[in-house]
Amino acid sequence: MNIDSIRKTVKGSKIANCTQTAEACIFFKSPYYQKNIMEKLENTPMAPVRIERLDESGLLKNKTFEVVATHPVQKIEGVWTMTNEEDALAQFSAYFYAQNFFDFVESRLPKNPLVGLKIVINSTSSGWEPTTNSVFLGKTVSGTNLALDGSLITHFVAQAYIGS
Repeated sequence: MNIDSIRKTVKGSKIANCTQTAEACIFFKSPYYQKNIMEKLENTPMAPVRIERLDESGLLKNKTFEVVATHPVQKIEGVWTMTNEEDALAQFSAYFYAQNFFDFVESRLPKNPLVGLKIVINSTSSGWEPTTNSVFLGKTVSGTNLALDGSLITHFVAQAYIGS
């Protein structure tokens, strides 16, 4: 399945404000706080984004961090492929917001001490675990993936950065 398919099938709805030419689509920074209704994400506006600074693996991974998922998205011959649409959206979101955090930090500080951070989606818990150098993103009681919340991703990645 490719990114065009995910645009048509996420939560069985149309995805507003996301162009057909985008590399990936994500929810704006926090769909939870925008709508105040966590279980109704299908009408929340989305943003088209570029996924940048990847390593050569084809996965959502670079020298600083990687997104870990049961069904990882992979870029093969320039096309994103996926087996699980809901996981793909969460993975793109986790990567995009984490990379934005590191772009901001690296533009202001000469050295990034954090390497090898794992961002695990669909976990049974949420938070940063320093002993494993991992950020875990679970789901809400209603089943909404917390990796869709850019402000939460930024918060946990900042914790990992400060603790490194």
